[in-house]
Amino acid sequence: MSKTRDVFEKMLKWHEQEKQVKTKEYQQALTFFEETATKLYELLRKKEEQEGKDTEALRAGVPVLHLQHHGKVMKFIHQDIHTLTVETNKARSKMDTAKEELTVSFQEFKKYEKLLEKKKEEETKLTKQTDAKLMDELSARAFVFNGN
Repeated sequence: MSKTRDVFEKMLKWHEQEKQVKTKEYQQALTFFEETATKLYELLRKKEEQEGKDTEALRAGVPVLHLQHHGKVMKFIHQDIHTLTVETNKARSKMDTAKEELTVSFQEFKKYEKLLEKKKEEETKLTKQTDAKLMDELSARAFVFNGN
């Protein structure tokens, strides 16, 4: 085995480890995004439900204090929605970055995998050529030895 092949194998192993790290980072970013987006979705559903209750309460003619309470609840819901929207956007951005890094890592891994494969093919070809030359030389010696 040549030194070049050893280097390619070490680089391939390093890129494989890098790919595994990037895969784990992407999975974590994806999970965090999904959790954050789910919280935002649930909060938006809660807002719609609250708005529906408020509409029904207005039709039923509820006291002003009750409406003020619902107004405060909606204010907090809107603040939470804004906070979660910002958090979800950050999580999406982090997830997209992690995905890009994973893609680059995968491409680098494949590149070194192909380089190593080509190096192995070259070594196999060289070994076959050397073996063929050796066999030709042995055949020629046998011919000379047996022919004389």
